[in-house]
Amino acid sequence: MAVQDILKLNLKKIIRHVKNIVEKNLEVPLPNKVIEIAIEPELDILFIRFNKPEKTETGEPLEPNIHIFTDNQKITALEIHNLKNLLQKLTSTKQPTKQNNINNKHLPPTPPTSNQNQNPSPHPHKPT
Repeated sequence: MAVQDILKLNLKKIIRHVKNIVEKNLEVPLPNKVIEIAIEPELDILFIRFNKPEKTETGEPLEPNIHIFTDNQKITALEIHNLKNLLQKLTSTKQPTKQNNINNKHLPPTPPTSNQNQNPSPHPHKPT
């Protein structure tokens, strides 16, 4: 079942993911301004336009499911094919948040193992 409702998409997360791929592979920044977003549910494609082409817009695959459109070496748009698969990937790989990292620093101490001295007394030979 393809994505049917564009309003239910986490567009920031999708664009952030694609931006990392684009900038890593092309070493060209992805524009920050979005002027158009369209979804083709039957084809499972998300289309994002950043700029209108001034002359001739050409497209090429960047990865199997990401196609970049450029005009005069400026990124004008991109298409994400197999959107459902990308969304599953983004929801299954959760990045640890800063708050989680802070909480992990304050974990309780691990219990002693059988090889460690289990007597918490400052005087090991006197019972507490």
